[in-house]
Amino acid sequence: GSMMTTTEKNYGAGRSQKVAAAEKSYVKNTAKETGGTAGSQRMTITEKNYVEKAEAAVLSHRNRKGERNRRPVMVTTSKIRNILSLAADISYEAFGWKDEILSDELCGRIAYLKVRILYEAGREPAVKDFVERAEIIKCIDEIGSSKKKYLLFNRYLEALVAYHRFFDGKDN
Repeated sequence: GSMMTTTEKNYGAGRSQKVAAAEKSYVKNTAKETGGTAGSQRMTITEKNYVEKAEAAVLSHRNRKGERNRRPVMVTTSKIRNILSLAADISYEAFGWKDEILSDELCGRIAYLKVRILYEAGREPAVKDFVERAEIIKCIDEIGSSKKKYLLFNRYLEALVAYHRFFDGKDN
């Protein structure tokens, strides 16, 4: 038999139950978007689950029902990459930051990143759907001023771009 990657297996009918469960929880969680202070509840993404969460979010976005049973519009790769490039600039500086607590300036840039993402989501329904399913705003809110949490968030965005590219294929 041919060797299949985990992603290829998950992509088929026999997708892992973990991914299917994560996909279901995304749809449920975005319906009741919860607030709260960072650190008081469990993190949305962790070192252990961020790759799985990214896959589930992209599949959930891709497999949602379109209007009048048409294929739904996918968020474009360039839109996601724009978000990633904004985040990467901050990431580069955060990575070099000597302290675990980020500077006010970096925290301000993270807040601005949130504003930019909200703006893009407001302009385009496909972006909004993707941002909600990936719980990007919730993840940003959980960063606080933690260098470690920001770097994890940046890796999560990279995973979202990678899975989107893998499943969509088009580089538009």
